Amino acid sequence: MNTETNEKKRIVELIDEAFRIRSFDVQSSIKTTKEALNLSKKIKANHLVADCQCRLGYYHMIITEYDKAKRFTNKALKYYQNSENFEGIAKSKLTLASILYKTDKFHDGFLLLLECNRLFRQNSDQEYEAISLKALGTIFEFFGDTKNAIAYYKKSISVSKSIKRPELRSNALNPLSGIYLNQGKIEKATKIINESILLKKKSNDIRGLGFALYGKGKIDIRTKNYDQAQNHLMKALEINKTYCDRVGESMCYNKLGELFIKKSEFKKARQYLLNSVGISEKYNIRLSKFKAYRSLYEIEKQENQFEHALKYLEKYSFSRDPLLKTRTVDLVNSYKNVASLEKMEKEVMIKQQKFEIIKEKNEELDSFFYMVSHDLKGPLNSLIGLNNIFPKDVTDAVGLRYLKKYKEQIEKINKIVSELINLTIVSKNKSDKNLIQFERIIEDCKTSFRHLENYCKITFRTSIDKNLAFFSEWAMVNTIISNLLENSIKYVDCKKPEPEISISIKEENGKILIKVKDNGIGIEEKYIKRVFDMFYRANDEVEGTGLGLYILRKAVHRLNGKIHLKSKINLGTEVTITLPN
Repeated sequence: MNTETNEKKRIVELIDEAFRIRSFDVQSSIKTTKEALNLSKKIKANHLVADCQCRLGYYHMIITEYDKAKRFTNKALKYYQNSENFEGIAKSKLTLASILYKTDKFHDGFLLLLECNRLFRQNSDQEYEAISLKALGTIFEFFGDTKNAIAYYKKSISVSKSIKRPELRSNALNPLSGIYLNQGKIEKATKIINESILLKKKSNDIRGLGFALYGKGKIDIRTKNYDQAQNHLMKALEINKTYCDRVGESMCYNKLGELFIKKSEFKKARQYLLNSVGISEKYNIRLSKFKAYRSLYEIEKQENQFEHALKYLEKYSFSRDPLLKTRTVDLVNSYKNVASLEKMEKEVMIKQQKFEIIKEKNEELDSFFYMVSHDLKGPLNSLIGLNNIFPKDVTDAVGLRYLKKYKEQIEKINKIVSELINLTIVSKNKSDKNLIQFERIIEDCKTSFRHLENYCKITFRTSIDKNLAFFSEWAMVNTIISNLLENSIKYVDCKKPEPEISISIKEENGKILIKVKDNGIGIEEKYIKRVFDMFYRANDEVEGTGLGLYILRKAVHRLNGKIHLKSKINLGTEVTITLPN
Protein backbone atom coordinates (compact mmCIF):
# COMPACT_ATOMS: atom_id res chain seq x y z
CA MET A 1 0.00 0.00 0.00
CA ASN A 2 1.64 3.27 -1.12
CA THR A 3 1.85 6.51 0.84
CA GLU A 4 -0.99 8.25 -1.03
CA THR A 5 -3.35 5.34 -0.40
CA ASN A 6 -2.49 5.42 3.30
CA GLU A 7 -3.14 9.16 3.43
CA LYS A 8 -6.51 8.74 1.72
CA LYS A 9 -7.44 6.04 4.20
CA ARG A 10 -6.44 8.34 7.06
CA ILE A 11 -8.54 11.17 5.60
CA VAL A 12 -11.62 8.92 5.32
CA GLU A 13 -11.11 7.80 8.92
CA LEU A 14 -10.95 11.43 10.07
CA ILE A 15 -14.13 12.32 8.14
CA ASP A 16 -15.96 9.33 9.61
CA GLU A 17 -14.75 10.05 13.14
CA ALA A 18 -15.84 13.68 12.87
CA PHE A 19 -19.30 12.59 11.74
CA ARG A 20 -19.60 10.04 14.55
CA ILE A 21 -18.96 12.61 17.32
CA ARG A 22 -21.08 15.40 15.83
CA SER A 23 -24.01 14.75 18.18
CA PHE A 24 -22.01 15.46 21.33
CA ASP A 25 -18.96 17.48 20.20
CA VAL A 26 -19.58 19.40 17.00
CA GLN A 27 -16.61 21.73 17.57
CA SER A 28 -14.28 18.73 17.55
CA SER A 29 -16.06 17.53 14.40
CA ILE A 30 -15.16 20.83 12.72
CA LYS A 31 -11.57 20.66 13.92
CA THR A 32 -11.13 17.05 12.77
CA THR A 33 -12.74 17.71 9.38
CA LYS A 34 -10.49 20.73 8.79
CA GLU A 35 -7.51 18.49 9.44
CA ALA A 36 -8.88 16.06 6.85
CA LEU A 37 -9.46 18.95 4.44
CA ASN A 38 -5.86 20.16 4.69
CA LEU A 39 -4.57 16.62 4.08
CA SER A 40 -6.90 16.24 1.07
CA LYS A 41 -5.66 19.49 -0.45
CA LYS A 42 -2.08 18.45 0.14
CA ILE A 43 -2.43 15.27 -1.91
CA LYS A 44 -4.84 17.00 -4.36
CA ALA A 45 -7.65 14.50 -3.72
CA ASN A 46 -10.44 16.73 -5.03
CA HIS A 47 -13.27 14.31 -4.25
CA LEU A 48 -12.15 14.16 -0.61
CA VAL A 49 -11.78 17.95 -0.54
CA ALA A 50 -15.43 18.18 -1.62
CA ASP A 51 -16.48 15.60 0.99
CA CYS A 52 -14.76 17.61 3.72
CA GLN A 53 -16.32 20.87 2.51
CA CYS A 54 -19.75 19.23 2.42
CA ARG A 55 -19.41 18.02 6.01
CA LEU A 56 -18.01 21.35 7.22
CA GLY A 57 -21.02 23.08 5.70
CA TYR A 58 -23.28 20.73 7.63
CA TYR A 59 -21.46 21.25 10.95
CA HIS A 60 -21.43 25.04 10.64
CA MET A 61 -25.15 24.91 9.82
CA ILE A 62 -25.74 23.03 13.08
CA ILE A 63 -24.19 25.83 15.14
CA THR A 64 -26.01 28.53 13.10
CA GLU A 65 -22.89 29.86 11.37
CA TYR A 66 -24.85 30.05 8.13
CA ASP A 67 -22.45 32.17 6.07
CA LYS A 68 -19.59 29.72 6.64
CA ALA A 69 -21.97 26.83 6.04
CA LYS A 70 -23.02 28.22 2.66
CA ARG A 71 -19.45 28.91 1.57
CA PHE A 72 -18.26 25.38 2.28
CA THR A 73 -21.41 23.73 0.90
CA ASN A 74 -21.46 25.68 -2.36
CA LYS A 75 -17.83 24.77 -3.02
CA ALA A 76 -18.66 21.09 -2.50
CA LEU A 77 -21.81 21.33 -4.62
CA LYS A 78 -19.90 22.81 -7.53
CA TYR A 79 -17.50 19.87 -7.55
CA TYR A 80 -20.30 17.29 -7.19
CA GLN A 81 -22.25 18.83 -10.07
CA ASN A 82 -19.21 18.87 -12.36
CA SER A 83 -18.44 15.25 -11.51
CA GLU A 84 -22.14 14.20 -11.58
CA ASN A 85 -21.96 12.84 -8.03
CA PHE A 86 -25.69 12.69 -7.29
CA GLU A 87 -25.25 11.51 -3.71
CA GLY A 88 -23.00 14.50 -2.99
CA ILE A 89 -25.39 16.84 -4.79
CA ALA A 90 -28.29 15.63 -2.65
CA LYS A 91 -26.38 15.98 0.64
CA SER A 92 -25.11 19.45 -0.26
CA LYS A 93 -28.58 20.60 -1.22
CA LEU A 94 -29.95 19.18 2.03
CA THR A 95 -27.62 21.47 3.99
CA LEU A 96 -28.55 24.47 1.82
CA ALA A 97 -32.25 23.64 2.24
CA SER A 98 -31.81 23.48 6.01
CA ILE A 99 -30.12 26.90 6.00
CA LEU A 100 -32.97 28.32 3.92
CA TYR A 101 -35.80 27.20 6.13
CA LYS A 102 -33.90 28.04 9.31
CA THR A 103 -33.53 31.62 8.02
CA ASP A 104 -37.26 31.87 7.21
CA LYS A 105 -36.91 31.18 3.46
CA PHE A 106 -39.41 28.35 3.73
CA HIS A 107 -40.57 28.15 0.13
CA ASP A 108 -37.04 27.88 -1.31
CA GLY A 109 -36.09 25.41 1.40
CA PHE A 110 -39.23 23.39 0.69
CA LEU A 111 -38.42 23.05 -3.01
CA LEU A 112 -34.85 21.94 -2.30
CA LEU A 113 -36.02 19.42 0.29
CA LEU A 114 -38.49 17.88 -2.15
CA GLU A 115 -35.65 17.47 -4.65
CA CYS A 116 -33.31 16.04 -1.98
CA ASN A 117 -35.92 13.58 -0.76
CA ARG A 118 -36.46 12.33 -4.30
CA LEU A 119 -32.71 11.87 -4.85
CA PHE A 120 -32.26 10.03 -1.55
CA ARG A 121 -35.10 7.66 -2.42
CA GLN A 122 -33.64 7.05 -5.88
CA ASN A 123 -30.24 6.27 -4.31
CA SER A 124 -31.85 4.13 -1.56
CA ASP A 125 -30.15 6.34 1.05
CA GLN A 126 -32.59 5.79 3.90
CA GLU A 127 -30.52 7.66 6.49
CA TYR A 128 -30.75 10.92 4.60
CA GLU A 129 -34.27 10.16 3.43
CA ALA A 130 -35.29 10.11 7.11
CA ILE A 131 -33.50 13.44 7.71
CA SER A 132 -35.19 15.13 4.72
CA LEU A 133 -38.63 13.78 5.72
CA LYS A 134 -38.25 15.25 9.21
CA ALA A 135 -37.22 18.62 7.71
CA LEU A 136 -40.27 18.60 5.41
CA GLY A 137 -42.42 17.92 8.45
CA THR A 138 -40.92 20.99 10.12
CA ILE A 139 -41.87 23.19 7.17
CA PHE A 140 -45.40 21.81 7.01
CA GLU A 141 -45.71 22.52 10.73
CA PHE A 142 -44.62 26.12 10.18
CA PHE A 143 -47.21 26.42 7.43
CA GLY A 144 -49.82 25.39 9.98
CA ASP A 145 -50.52 22.13 8.12
CA THR A 146 -50.43 19.76 11.11
CA LYS A 147 -51.95 16.89 9.11
CA ASN A 148 -49.03 16.79 6.65
CA ALA A 149 -46.51 17.60 9.40
CA ILE A 150 -47.63 14.54 11.41
CA ALA A 151 -47.58 12.38 8.26
CA TYR A 152 -44.00 13.36 7.37
CA TYR A 153 -42.75 13.00 10.95
CA LYS A 154 -44.24 9.51 11.07
CA LYS A 155 -42.64 8.63 7.73
CA SER A 156 -39.28 9.77 9.09
CA ILE A 157 -39.77 7.69 12.25
CA SER A 158 -40.69 4.64 10.19
CA VAL A 159 -37.62 4.91 7.91
CA SER A 160 -35.32 5.56 10.90
CA LYS A 161 -36.70 2.52 12.68
CA SER A 162 -36.16 0.29 9.65
CA ILE A 163 -32.43 1.14 9.56
CA LYS A 164 -32.12 1.04 13.36
CA ARG A 165 -31.12 4.70 13.79
CA PRO A 166 -32.59 5.70 17.19
CA GLU A 167 -31.15 9.23 17.13
CA LEU A 168 -32.90 9.96 13.80
CA ARG A 169 -36.15 8.49 15.10
CA SER A 170 -36.04 10.70 18.18
CA ASN A 171 -35.38 13.79 16.01
CA ALA A 172 -38.87 13.36 14.56
CA LEU A 173 -40.43 12.31 17.88
CA ASN A 174 -39.59 15.70 19.46
CA PRO A 175 -41.73 17.91 17.18
CA LEU A 176 -44.44 15.23 16.97
CA SER A 177 -44.81 15.42 20.74
CA GLY A 178 -45.13 19.20 20.45
CA ILE A 179 -47.99 18.93 17.95
CA TYR A 180 -49.92 16.54 20.18
CA LEU A 181 -49.33 18.86 23.15
CA ASN A 182 -50.81 21.76 21.16
CA GLN A 183 -53.80 19.55 20.36
CA GLY A 184 -54.34 18.91 24.07
CA LYS A 185 -53.29 15.25 23.84
CA ILE A 186 -51.02 15.48 26.87
CA GLU A 187 -50.78 11.76 27.62
CA LYS A 188 -49.77 10.99 24.04
CA ALA A 189 -47.29 13.90 23.95
CA THR A 190 -45.71 12.75 27.23
CA LYS A 191 -45.32 9.16 26.06
CA ILE A 192 -43.60 10.28 22.85
CA ILE A 193 -41.22 12.75 24.50
CA ASN A 194 -40.23 10.19 27.15
CA GLU A 195 -39.39 7.76 24.35
CA SER A 196 -37.32 10.43 22.64
CA ILE A 197 -35.34 11.23 25.81
CA LEU A 198 -34.61 7.51 26.30
CA LEU A 199 -33.43 7.13 22.68
CA LYS A 200 -31.23 10.23 22.91
CA LYS A 201 -29.52 8.91 26.03
CA LYS A 202 -29.04 5.44 24.53
CA SER A 203 -27.52 6.83 21.33
CA ASN A 204 -25.45 9.40 23.27
CA ASP A 205 -26.95 12.18 21.14
CA ILE A 206 -26.35 14.92 23.72
CA ARG A 207 -27.18 17.81 21.39
CA GLY A 208 -30.46 16.15 20.42
CA LEU A 209 -31.17 15.46 24.09
CA GLY A 210 -31.35 19.23 24.59
CA PHE A 211 -34.35 19.47 22.28
CA ALA A 212 -35.99 16.44 23.89
CA LEU A 213 -35.63 17.98 27.36
CA TYR A 214 -37.03 21.23 26.00
CA GLY A 215 -40.08 19.28 24.79
CA LYS A 216 -40.44 17.70 28.22
CA GLY A 217 -40.24 21.14 29.82
CA LYS A 218 -43.12 22.36 27.64
CA ILE A 219 -45.30 19.50 28.85
CA ASP A 220 -44.32 20.22 32.48
CA ILE A 221 -45.48 23.82 32.08
CA ARG A 222 -48.80 22.69 30.61
CA THR A 223 -49.32 20.26 33.52
CA LYS A 224 -48.16 22.90 36.06
CA ASN A 225 -45.15 20.90 37.23
CA TYR A 226 -43.13 24.09 37.38
CA ASP A 227 -40.13 22.79 39.34
CA GLN A 228 -39.69 19.91 36.88
CA ALA A 229 -40.15 22.31 33.99
CA GLN A 230 -37.38 24.58 35.30
CA ASN A 231 -35.06 21.62 35.79
CA HIS A 232 -35.63 20.25 32.26
CA LEU A 233 -35.42 23.64 30.57
CA MET A 234 -32.23 24.66 32.39
CA LYS A 235 -30.58 21.38 31.34
CA ALA A 236 -31.74 21.96 27.76
CA LEU A 237 -30.38 25.52 27.85
CA GLU A 238 -27.00 24.33 29.13
CA ILE A 239 -26.75 21.77 26.32
CA ASN A 240 -27.69 24.30 23.63
CA LYS A 241 -25.14 26.76 24.97
CA THR A 242 -22.45 24.08 24.99
CA TYR A 243 -23.15 23.13 21.37
CA CYS A 244 -23.62 26.76 20.21
CA ASP A 245 -27.16 25.99 19.00
CA ARG A 246 -28.54 29.53 18.96
CA VAL A 247 -32.02 28.52 17.81
CA GLY A 248 -32.33 26.04 20.67
CA GLU A 249 -30.87 28.58 23.10
CA SER A 250 -33.40 31.27 22.14
CA MET A 251 -36.24 28.73 22.39
CA CYS A 252 -35.16 27.76 25.93
CA TYR A 253 -34.93 31.40 27.05
CA ASN A 254 -38.43 32.00 25.69
CA LYS A 255 -39.91 28.99 27.45
CA LEU A 256 -38.15 29.87 30.73
CA GLY A 257 -39.64 33.36 30.42
CA GLU A 258 -43.08 31.83 29.96
CA LEU A 259 -42.50 29.57 32.99
CA PHE A 260 -41.56 32.42 35.32
CA ILE A 261 -44.51 34.50 34.12
CA LYS A 262 -46.76 31.68 35.29
CA LYS A 263 -44.88 31.68 38.60
CA SER A 264 -45.35 35.50 38.80
CA GLU A 265 -41.58 35.94 39.01
CA PHE A 266 -41.52 38.76 36.49
CA LYS A 267 -37.94 39.92 37.04
CA LYS A 268 -36.53 36.52 36.11
CA ALA A 269 -39.01 36.15 33.26
CA ARG A 270 -38.06 39.52 31.79
CA GLN A 271 -34.34 38.70 31.86
CA TYR A 272 -34.78 35.37 30.10
CA LEU A 273 -37.00 36.94 27.45
CA LEU A 274 -34.57 39.79 26.83
CA ASN A 275 -31.82 37.17 26.42
CA SER A 276 -33.99 35.50 23.78
CA VAL A 277 -34.51 38.83 21.98
CA GLY A 278 -30.76 39.52 22.01
CA ILE A 279 -29.88 36.14 20.48
CA SER A 280 -32.78 36.31 18.03
CA GLU A 281 -31.75 39.72 16.74
CA LYS A 282 -28.09 38.72 16.43
CA TYR A 283 -28.82 35.50 14.53
CA ASN A 284 -32.08 36.58 12.80
CA ILE A 285 -34.31 34.05 14.58
CA ARG A 286 -37.59 35.85 13.91
CA LEU A 287 -39.94 33.20 15.30
CA SER A 288 -38.35 33.34 18.76
CA LYS A 289 -38.16 37.13 18.68
CA PHE A 290 -41.84 37.84 18.18
CA LYS A 291 -42.78 35.22 20.81
CA ALA A 292 -40.47 36.94 23.30
CA TYR A 293 -42.04 40.34 22.56
CA ARG A 294 -45.51 38.89 23.16
CA SER A 295 -44.46 37.54 26.59
CA LEU A 296 -42.73 40.83 27.49
CA TYR A 297 -45.99 42.62 26.70
CA GLU A 298 -47.81 40.32 29.13
CA ILE A 299 -45.30 41.12 31.90
CA GLU A 300 -45.54 44.90 31.44
CA LYS A 301 -49.31 44.72 31.23
CA GLN A 302 -49.59 42.77 34.48
CA GLU A 303 -47.26 45.26 36.18
CA ASN A 304 -49.36 48.18 34.83
CA GLN A 305 -46.40 49.56 32.86
CA PHE A 306 -48.62 50.71 30.01
CA GLU A 307 -46.03 52.61 27.99
CA HIS A 308 -43.64 49.64 28.00
CA ALA A 309 -46.53 47.28 27.29
CA LEU A 310 -47.41 49.31 24.21
CA LYS A 311 -43.82 49.23 23.01
CA TYR A 312 -43.59 45.46 23.23
CA LEU A 313 -47.05 44.91 21.79
CA GLU A 314 -46.17 46.97 18.74
CA LYS A 315 -42.81 45.18 18.40
CA TYR A 316 -44.66 41.87 18.59
CA SER A 317 -47.03 42.90 15.83
CA PHE A 318 -44.22 44.40 13.75
CA SER A 319 -42.09 41.23 14.08
CA ARG A 320 -44.91 38.78 13.50
CA ASP A 321 -46.60 40.55 10.58
CA PRO A 322 -43.83 40.01 7.96
CA LEU A 323 -43.29 36.45 9.20
CA LEU A 324 -46.99 35.69 8.85
CA LYS A 325 -46.99 37.33 5.42
CA THR A 326 -43.98 35.18 4.45
CA ARG A 327 -45.78 32.11 5.72
CA THR A 328 -48.85 32.93 3.63
CA VAL A 329 -46.86 33.56 0.45
CA ASP A 330 -44.56 30.58 0.97
CA LEU A 331 -47.47 28.30 1.72
CA VAL A 332 -49.25 29.21 -1.50
CA ASN A 333 -46.09 28.96 -3.64
CA SER A 334 -44.94 25.74 -2.04
CA TYR A 335 -48.28 24.03 -2.42
CA LYS A 336 -48.31 24.98 -6.08
CA ASN A 337 -45.16 22.93 -6.46
CA VAL A 338 -46.62 20.08 -4.44
CA ALA A 339 -49.65 20.15 -6.73
CA SER A 340 -47.44 19.96 -9.82
CA LEU A 341 -45.66 16.96 -8.34
CA GLU A 342 -48.76 15.20 -7.07
CA LYS A 343 -51.12 16.21 -9.93
CA MET A 344 -54.11 18.31 -8.89
CA GLU A 345 -55.38 16.33 -5.91
CA LYS A 346 -54.38 18.96 -3.34
CA GLU A 347 -55.99 22.02 -4.97
CA VAL A 348 -58.92 22.15 -2.57
CA MET A 349 -56.60 21.87 0.43
CA ILE A 350 -54.37 24.67 -0.91
CA LYS A 351 -57.28 27.12 -1.12
CA GLN A 352 -58.51 26.14 2.33
CA GLN A 353 -55.03 26.56 3.86
CA LYS A 354 -54.65 29.97 2.23
CA PHE A 355 -58.06 31.07 3.49
CA GLU A 356 -57.40 29.89 7.05
CA ILE A 357 -54.02 31.64 7.26
CA ILE A 358 -55.40 34.94 5.95
CA LYS A 359 -58.31 34.60 8.37
CA GLU A 360 -55.92 33.90 11.25
CA LYS A 361 -53.83 36.94 10.34
CA ASN A 362 -56.87 39.23 10.27
CA GLU A 363 -58.10 37.90 13.60
CA GLU A 364 -54.71 38.49 15.21
CA LEU A 365 -54.60 42.05 13.93
CA ASP A 366 -58.14 42.67 15.19
CA SER A 367 -57.14 41.26 18.57
CA PHE A 368 -54.08 43.50 18.70
CA PHE A 369 -56.05 46.68 18.06
CA TYR A 370 -58.79 45.60 20.46
CA MET A 371 -56.22 45.20 23.25
CA VAL A 372 -54.68 48.61 22.56
CA SER A 373 -57.97 50.49 22.49
CA HIS A 374 -59.70 48.71 25.35
CA ASP A 375 -56.91 47.61 27.70
CA LEU A 376 -55.14 50.94 27.67
CA LYS A 377 -57.46 53.67 26.45
CA GLY A 378 -60.04 53.10 29.20
CA PRO A 379 -57.62 53.38 32.15
CA LEU A 380 -55.93 56.37 30.54
CA ASN A 381 -59.23 58.23 30.20
CA SER A 382 -59.88 57.55 33.90
CA LEU A 383 -56.47 58.92 34.85
CA ILE A 384 -57.00 62.04 32.73
CA GLY A 385 -60.40 62.54 34.36
CA LEU A 386 -58.91 62.24 37.85
CA ASN A 387 -56.22 64.75 36.96
CA ASN A 388 -58.90 67.28 36.02
CA ILE A 389 -60.48 66.85 39.47
CA PHE A 390 -57.36 66.96 41.67
CA PRO A 391 -56.46 70.68 41.15
CA LYS A 392 -59.80 71.68 42.71
CA ASP A 393 -58.77 70.11 46.03
CA VAL A 394 -55.02 70.79 45.95
CA THR A 395 -53.74 74.28 46.65
CA ASP A 396 -50.19 73.46 47.68
CA ALA A 397 -47.71 74.78 45.11
CA VAL A 398 -45.47 71.71 45.29
CA GLY A 399 -48.44 69.39 44.93
CA LEU A 400 -49.71 71.32 41.92
CA ARG A 401 -46.28 71.10 40.32
CA TYR A 402 -46.28 67.32 40.72
CA LEU A 403 -49.81 67.15 39.32
CA LYS A 404 -48.64 69.12 36.30
CA LYS A 405 -45.81 66.62 35.70
CA TYR A 406 -48.27 63.78 36.20
CA LYS A 407 -50.58 65.31 33.60
CA GLU A 408 -47.73 65.72 31.10
CA GLN A 409 -46.78 62.04 31.37
CA ILE A 410 -50.38 60.82 31.12
CA GLU A 411 -50.95 62.98 28.06
CA LYS A 412 -47.75 61.60 26.53
CA ILE A 413 -48.97 58.02 26.99
CA ASN A 414 -52.40 59.02 25.70
CA LYS A 415 -50.72 60.49 22.61
CA ILE A 416 -48.94 57.17 21.98
CA VAL A 417 -52.20 55.24 22.32
CA SER A 418 -53.98 57.68 20.02
CA GLU A 419 -51.28 57.36 17.39
CA LEU A 420 -51.38 53.57 17.62
CA ILE A 421 -55.12 53.71 17.11
CA ASN A 422 -54.42 55.99 14.14
CA LEU A 423 -52.14 53.20 12.95
CA THR A 424 -55.17 50.89 12.91
CA ILE A 425 -56.77 53.14 10.30
CA VAL A 426 -53.70 52.73 8.10
CA SER A 427 -53.81 48.94 8.51
CA LYS A 428 -57.54 48.38 7.98
CA ASN A 429 -59.27 47.44 4.74
CA LYS A 430 -58.97 50.04 2.03
CA SER A 431 -61.66 52.70 1.84
CA ASP A 432 -63.24 54.27 -1.24
CA LYS A 433 -61.13 56.59 -3.35
CA ASN A 434 -62.30 60.18 -3.58
CA LEU A 435 -61.15 63.37 -5.24
CA ILE A 436 -58.53 64.83 -2.89
CA GLN A 437 -58.89 68.51 -2.07
CA PHE A 438 -55.34 69.35 -1.06
CA GLU A 439 -56.04 72.99 -0.14
CA ARG A 440 -58.65 71.96 2.41
CA ILE A 441 -56.47 69.22 3.94
CA ILE A 442 -53.51 71.59 4.33
CA GLU A 443 -55.62 74.34 5.92
CA ASP A 444 -57.31 71.88 8.30
CA CYS A 445 -53.91 70.51 9.33
CA LYS A 446 -52.49 73.96 9.91
CA THR A 447 -55.49 74.87 12.06
CA SER A 448 -55.10 71.74 14.18
CA PHE A 449 -51.45 72.62 14.89
CA ARG A 450 -51.98 76.26 15.95
CA HIS A 451 -51.49 75.23 19.60
CA LEU A 452 -47.93 74.04 18.96
CA GLU A 453 -45.12 76.17 20.32
CA ASN A 454 -43.58 78.62 17.81
CA TYR A 455 -46.38 78.04 15.27
CA CYS A 456 -47.07 81.78 15.03
CA LYS A 457 -43.41 82.48 14.11
CA ILE A 458 -43.52 80.30 10.96
CA THR A 459 -44.22 81.53 7.46
CA PHE A 460 -46.12 78.96 5.37
CA ARG A 461 -45.81 78.94 1.58
CA THR A 462 -48.15 76.72 -0.42
CA SER A 463 -48.02 75.86 -4.13
CA ILE A 464 -50.60 73.47 -5.63
CA ASP A 465 -51.02 72.77 -9.34
CA LYS A 466 -54.28 74.14 -10.70
CA ASN A 467 -56.89 71.68 -11.97
CA LEU A 468 -55.11 68.84 -10.17
CA ALA A 469 -57.33 65.73 -10.24
CA PHE A 470 -56.08 63.14 -7.76
CA PHE A 471 -58.25 60.29 -6.52
CA SER A 472 -57.14 58.38 -3.44
CA GLU A 473 -58.05 57.44 0.14
CA TRP A 474 -58.68 60.67 1.99
CA ALA A 475 -57.63 59.29 5.40
CA MET A 476 -54.25 58.17 4.06
CA VAL A 477 -53.47 61.43 2.27
CA ASN A 478 -54.56 63.40 5.34
CA THR A 479 -52.29 61.25 7.54
CA ILE A 480 -49.33 61.86 5.23
CA ILE A 481 -49.70 65.64 5.05
CA SER A 482 -50.56 65.96 8.75
CA ASN A 483 -47.43 64.10 9.88
CA LEU A 484 -45.19 65.99 7.46
CA LEU A 485 -46.43 69.38 8.67
CA GLU A 486 -46.37 68.43 12.36
CA ASN A 487 -42.73 67.38 12.16
CA SER A 488 -41.69 70.52 10.30
CA ILE A 489 -43.47 72.70 12.88
CA LYS A 490 -42.04 70.83 15.87
CA TYR A 491 -38.47 71.02 14.61
CA VAL A 492 -38.54 74.68 13.60
CA ASP A 493 -35.33 76.68 14.15
CA CYS A 494 -36.43 79.82 16.03
CA LYS A 495 -32.90 81.19 15.98
CA LYS A 496 -33.34 81.97 12.30
CA PRO A 497 -34.90 85.34 11.41
CA GLU A 498 -37.54 83.82 9.10
CA PRO A 499 -38.57 80.23 9.93
CA GLU A 500 -40.58 78.90 7.02
CA ILE A 501 -42.27 75.77 5.68
CA SER A 502 -43.10 75.36 2.01
CA ILE A 503 -45.65 72.86 0.72
CA SER A 504 -45.59 71.97 -2.95
CA ILE A 505 -48.03 69.56 -4.67
CA LYS A 506 -47.88 68.85 -8.39
CA GLU A 507 -48.39 66.14 -10.98
CA GLU A 508 -45.38 64.77 -12.84
CA ASN A 509 -45.29 61.84 -15.26
CA GLY A 510 -48.66 60.58 -14.09
CA LYS A 511 -47.69 60.70 -10.41
CA ILE A 512 -48.44 63.11 -7.59
CA LEU A 513 -45.45 64.72 -5.86
CA ILE A 514 -46.03 66.08 -2.35
CA LYS A 515 -43.00 68.04 -1.15
CA VAL A 516 -42.65 69.63 2.29
CA LYS A 517 -39.50 71.67 2.85
CA ASP A 518 -38.41 73.62 5.94
CA ASN A 519 -35.38 75.56 7.16
CA GLY A 520 -35.53 73.98 10.60
CA ILE A 521 -32.86 72.36 12.76
CA GLY A 522 -32.32 69.48 10.31
CA ILE A 523 -31.28 65.88 10.94
CA GLU A 524 -27.77 64.51 11.33
CA GLU A 525 -26.85 62.23 8.42
CA LYS A 526 -26.26 59.23 10.71
CA TYR A 527 -29.91 59.34 11.86
CA ILE A 528 -31.64 59.78 8.50
CA LYS A 529 -31.98 56.07 7.73
CA ARG A 530 -33.71 55.44 11.06
CA VAL A 531 -36.20 58.29 11.34
CA PHE A 532 -39.01 56.14 9.87
CA ASP A 533 -38.44 53.34 12.43
CA MET A 534 -41.04 52.77 15.07
CA PHE A 535 -40.49 54.70 18.33
CA TYR A 536 -37.23 56.17 17.00
CA ARG A 537 -36.54 59.83 17.80
CA ALA A 538 -33.45 61.59 16.46
CA ASN A 539 -33.90 64.57 18.81
CA ASP A 540 -34.89 64.23 22.48
CA GLU A 541 -35.24 67.97 23.03
CA VAL A 542 -38.62 68.06 21.27
CA GLU A 543 -41.67 66.22 22.64
CA GLY A 544 -42.81 63.29 20.53
CA THR A 545 -43.70 59.60 20.49
CA GLY A 546 -41.48 58.37 17.66
CA LEU A 547 -44.55 57.07 15.83
CA GLY A 548 -45.42 59.92 13.48
CA LEU A 549 -43.00 59.16 10.64
CA TYR A 550 -43.53 55.42 11.11
CA ILE A 551 -47.27 55.91 10.54
CA LEU A 552 -46.45 58.21 7.62
CA ARG A 553 -44.36 55.47 6.00
CA LYS A 554 -47.11 52.88 6.45
CA ALA A 555 -49.65 55.23 4.87
CA VAL A 556 -47.35 55.90 1.90
CA HIS A 557 -46.68 52.19 1.39
CA ARG A 558 -50.40 51.45 1.57
CA LEU A 559 -50.91 53.82 -1.35
CA ASN A 560 -47.99 52.16 -3.19
CA GLY A 561 -45.98 55.34 -2.95
CA LYS A 562 -42.35 56.21 -2.24
CA ILE A 563 -40.59 58.49 0.25
CA HIS A 564 -37.42 60.47 -0.30
CA LEU A 565 -35.91 62.46 2.58
CA LYS A 566 -32.89 64.70 2.54
CA SER A 567 -31.68 66.87 5.39
CA LYS A 568 -28.72 68.94 6.53
CA ILE A 569 -28.08 69.79 10.14
CA ASN A 570 -28.92 73.47 10.86
CA LEU A 571 -30.14 73.97 7.28
CA GLY A 572 -33.42 72.10 7.17
CA THR A 573 -35.26 69.07 5.83
CA GLU A 574 -37.04 68.23 2.58
CA VAL A 575 -39.40 65.25 2.25
CA THR A 576 -40.85 64.23 -1.11
CA ILE A 577 -43.75 61.77 -1.32
CA THR A 578 -44.50 60.21 -4.71
CA LEU A 579 -47.96 58.65 -5.11
CA PRO A 580 -49.47 56.91 -8.13
CA ASN A 581 -52.52 58.69 -9.51
